[in-house]
Amino acid sequence: MTDEEFAVFYAQAVRRLTGQLYVMTGDFHEAQDVVQEAFARAWDKRHRLDRDLGPEAWVRTVAWRLAVSRWRRVLRGRRAWQRRADPAAAPG
Repeated sequence: MTDEEFAVFYAQAVRRLTGQLYVMTGDFHEAQDVVQEAFARAWDKRHRLDRDLGPEAWVRTVAWRLAVSRWRRVLRGRRAWQRRADPAAAPG
């Protein structure tokens, strides 16, 4: 995919993907952030992305994985704070 093709792809897909990730995450700003990060990663691979192989699906998958990773990180942080606040809940 050339730089120009990528620009067209981005313009056509960014709003749709942001909307899809918003529905998945429930947080519009988080959706914007993970979609932008996924497009940044796609930009680095733009010469290997083939329009016939579904670059939009690739970006969606990357964005979703980023959102899940962030969610898990937050969950682990909350659990750590709960254990710190309640010494009886700490494994031991």
